[in-house]
Amino acid sequence: MSNANPTKRRERLKDKTGMKFGMLTVVERLGKKNGKYWWKCKCECGQVFEAEGDSVRKGAQYACPSCTKPIRYSKVAAAKTIHGRAGTRLYTVWAAMRRRCYSKADTRYHDYGGRGITVCDRWRHSFEAFLADMGECPPGMELDRKDNDGPYSPENCRWATKKQQGRNKRNNRLVTFEGKTHPLVVWCERFGLHYYRTLQRLTRDGRTPEEAFAEHYRRR
Repeated sequence: MSNANPTKRRERLKDKTGMKFGMLTVVERLGKKNGKYWWKCKCECGQVFEAEGDSVRKGAQYACPSCTKPIRYSKVAAAKTIHGRAGTRLYTVWAAMRRRCYSKADTRYHDYGGRGITVCDRWRHSFEAFLADMGECPPGMELDRKDNDGPYSPENCRWATKKQQGRNKRNNRLVTFEGKTHPLVVWCERFGLHYYRTLQRLTRDGRTPEEAFAEHYRRR
């Protein structure tokens, strides 16, 4: 008694005339040869030829013999172009971006993929698209998201210095003073104040920003 799945068997036997697989369109279902079904297919280049059905359906045969070889060479060339950059700074940035968003084995996953940060489809599946949108990584800069709760995408990413990145971290303490909101480190730099001393005034001592920044006004 056969153990073959009846549903899968029906799918194999279904007439696929008119359906397209890669560059091939099925013209006609032929008979069996050596126990396998064969189809008459037409390639986008216009050539009509006979092909083994399962090879076409599974993608192993995706074009006529005349087109397959050039396409295969072009794919290899494209792969070499990508992997030829595997040791570059930009490729490392791209690979790390995807890893921390989708690999649970990455030590930073919980801060990225674990809290819903994603990579846009254009970048996730194409290093070339990432390169086209962001360009080469400038010396001394790193990939930074403008909105820390947003995705990695052309609209939400920039090259930033470590200092800019530090100011844009989600764990930064934002302080509103005189109607303006900035990270505390920005206020301290502007007023010439010691960061940790000022932070203690705000957190441990419970002072208001006006009280915490009073040292600046006393100097003035």
